[in-house]
Amino acid sequence: MIRIQQLTLSPGHSREELVCRAAGILKIRKDQIEALSIVKQSIDARKKPEILFSYVVDVTLRQLDEKNAWPAAKIPGSVWKQKFPTVFLPQGKTPCRKGP
Repeated sequence: MIRIQQLTLSPGHSREELVCRAAGILKIRKDQIEALSIVKQSIDARKKPEILFSYVVDVTLRQLDEKNAWPAAKIPGSVWKQKFPTVFLPQGKTPCRKGP
């Protein structure tokens, strides 16, 4: 999964335009995108005549290999996310002598 931050579009856009913009940023074809989920949506109104929607999206690619994903990780504003299992260590039996 690849996270793209600060993906901006003008108001009134469609989901298809969001997918096309994400594919353009990652420099891949839009049919290579398997799923796109919106993590965060906000409004950028710093320049009053030009109001934009700013998105943070997670993109899942159809063929997730180094050939497709590695160049995308080097693009500014994108983050390569990999899920790792959470491991909890066993609790100790002796009490702490000193607090943190």
